[in-house]
Amino acid sequence: MYLHKIGQKQTAFEKLERVRQEVKGIYADKAALVTSGLKEFDNDLDESLKLRLELAKSESIPVVVESAIGIASILGAQGEHDNAMAHLERVFPLLSKLGNMPLPFDVYNSYATELAEVGKIELASEVIRPVILSPYTPYYPNWPETAKEIQEKSSRKSMVTFNRSNVIPFPVREVEEPQALEETEVEKPQFTHARFITERFNIQDKVEDWIYGAMEPEDFSTLILALAESDDKLEREMILEKLVDSTFPHTQEGIEAKEQWRKDIIAKIRNEMKKPTPEN
Repeated sequence: MYLHKIGQKQTAFEKLERVRQEVKGIYADKAALVTSGLKEFDNDLDESLKLRLELAKSESIPVVVESAIGIASILGAQGEHDNAMAHLERVFPLLSKLGNMPLPFDVYNSYATELAEVGKIELASEVIRPVILSPYTPYYPNWPETAKEIQEKSSRKSMVTFNRSNVIPFPVREVEEPQALEETEVEKPQFTHARFITERFNIQDKVEDWIYGAMEPEDFSTLILALAESDDKLEREMILEKLVDSTFPHTQEGIEAKEQWRKDIIAKIRNEMKKPTPEN
């Protein structure tokens, strides 16, 4: 992708093709996904669409879902909104198998965009609502942008051209209504563990690995939320252990890396907690 960005497109495609020819399974499919995305960027839509239609037969569920999002993006941009929705609807039964990750929400974001394009504004609003209430929304600014455009279209009751970049692209699931915030100002708690998790781990990379199926971690986001909400020191230590354990692949190299990270991070956390606070 870097080579493509700096203009060495031929070299970029040659390297991707080499991966596709020399490896099998998920990495070949990932290389094909990147190729299809770059082809779309270069406006070679026929080749991009061809690659994604082939990937729809992948053995990897995330790859199949990603390909459906890409197909819908191209079809939607060409005005074939009904066809785009049909491709997204075909992967709906697969979404429950993905677990708690951003990818299903991307499907819903794409689906809501297509619904709005064909004038089904109320349904589009229902679909996008759980997306913008998801815990991943702060990392996906295109989701709130989709919701904003749907709201604007609903308010004006006139045609609005959607920003197709919102479609990067879940069936709608119920999300609890957020509780109303009290008007009194409350000081935000500072969570030492959460800060170190953010600083010491590249969470975005770990989520990326999760999305593409290279790892099979436990419920990563639940652990993050539990870590942020717990105020019990021992409980937070236990959650941290589980979080570190879920981050690394279950290989000998992964086990060794996990142990080294665990020692490093916990030592730093304990040193941090020993420091005197302003109150002390």
